[in-house]
Amino acid sequence: ELEMDHRPERGQVAIHLGGPVHVSELFILHGPPFDESGSLMITPSLAMSTTRDVLQRIARGEGPSSFVIALGCAGWGPGQLEAEIRQNAWLTSDIEEQILFEIPADERWERALKKLGIDPALLVGSAGHA
Repeated sequence: ELEMDHRPERGQVAIHLGGPVHVSELFILHGPPFDESGSLMITPSLAMSTTRDVLQRIARGEGPSSFVIALGCAGWGPGQLEAEIRQNAWLTSDIEEQILFEIPADERWERALKKLGIDPALLVGSAGHA
């Protein structure tokens, strides 16, 4: 238990498993307000924080109203992610904060694919060669 002040009316908050790296560390992707000392700005309206202060403000109902909390993160060696993107191992798009914060977690993947013009029902589990 974290033993921090909180507002019970805030309700329960989902904590996602974001591993496999640093699975004991908390990562908070959030909108404003931003903690100047502990937030890594991703866009002018989106930041990543790892500080207890941001979590405490959320628990008290004083912090960001838009957030996703995860334990752990993914990690890549130098140049690995860029190489995977060049190999078309990833689909990329602009950030869509509505998908991140307003769409239920179990619907985000499908919504992100549809935003790219991809029908998830047409995806197959194996790759072919032309």
